[in-house]
Amino acid sequence: MNILINDVAQKGTNFTGNSSNVITTELKKLFTGTSFSFNIPASDVNCVGLANTDATSITVQVVEGTNIYNKTFTINDNVALYYFDAKYANIDTVSVTLNSGTYLGKLAIGEYRNIKIYKSKEPEYISNVENIEAPDGSLYEQTGGITKRVINCEFKAKIREDQYSDYENLKTKIPKKMPFFIHFIDEASTFYGITYFYAKDDNPIVFQGSFNRMIYSKKYRFVECF
Repeated sequence: MNILINDVAQKGTNFTGNSSNVITTELKKLFTGTSFSFNIPASDVNCVGLANTDATSITVQVVEGTNIYNKTFTINDNVALYYFDAKYANIDTVSVTLNSGTYLGKLAIGEYRNIKIYKSKEPEYISNVENIEAPDGSLYEQTGGITKRVINCEFKAKIREDQYSDYENLKTKIPKKMPFFIHFIDEASTFYGITYFYAKDDNPIVFQGSFNRMIYSKKYRFVECF
């Protein structure tokens, strides 16, 4: 899978545009308007995570010194992680333009990592709705709520330095169950056609290692986000 772990947008500054972190009835609207920009610490960038938008396409511009790179992504509701044409180094400015749209709910940017995972079980479904049980044992279904998909998988391999540093750079965010943008690029058939995921990891970030073999194990439980 390709996963964007170190979302450098989390460290963005000098934001220009309209944004809101307040939970309202319009949960999808984080960035409103047609364009915005922000600065990030000089970083390598090769992908962007985009979700929850009414735009038909989104143009993302990244800048390093006098070098300017633009890419327009056609929005697909079933896609969460989008790729630039190359990896760009030392990017420090990001500009986003919504084409035929007025809001963008989720945004992440950085360098994805490819991690080989193994399926531990088939996708499951969970809901935050609890039915009411009457004294006679009858169940009354409640309205509303959200049903989410869950994917359980396991990673067994040597942890590369770049992967570990990504976790280290976001050590204050990941334990708070910050969502990840994921592309099951090698495992789509294993997960019955599920290719992209915007999800949080319900498991603590713990690596269990064998020092003599340099093999590590990490179990993931990705819970779908919206």
